[in-house]
Amino acid sequence: MRLSFTPKHQKLVNQCYPTGRTPDKKPKSSETSYLLYYVNSRRTKLEKVSTYLMKKSAADLNHRRIGNVSVTLELMNKIVVHCKENLNVFVKDFLQIMTKVLSNNNVNNDVTVVEKVEETFGSICHYLDGALCSGDAEFIHLYQVFVNLYFQLVTDRLHNDDLL
Repeated sequence: MRLSFTPKHQKLVNQCYPTGRTPDKKPKSSETSYLLYYVNSRRTKLEKVSTYLMKKSAADLNHRRIGNVSVTLELMNKIVVHCKENLNVFVKDFLQIMTKVLSNNNVNNDVTVVEKVEETFGSICHYLDGALCSGDAEFIHLYQVFVNLYFQLVTDRLHNDDLL
């Protein structure tokens, strides 16, 4: 018999995802509230959760779980809003996740997913401060790559002026 240990941050993230394979999933509200409390308590927990969200979103993209990708994007938006003072801890991971979502052919034609990406990016931009923009070359590069990909996708593929 093999016993496996799952870290608490992974359990908390996984509990936010509803079961089923429908594309229009929403995160579970009480579990999401507890996850937000958990990540607000310490910075190290926030780092662990953002790193795990990167791994989980990559697996969900590979397996075409669009509903889980939607839940991830909503969780990311809630984390940005509730942990805005620690934005520098997780913003690079979140930009990488959003870039992977937009560059994935299984997902990027789904307007609802792109709307969730836009909502999360809007929250990031709202709480972004000048110190992060001016001092971190990696962040600036990730930001530019995401913005270029987003505008290319919205104008060339989706032709959606509302998202633009």
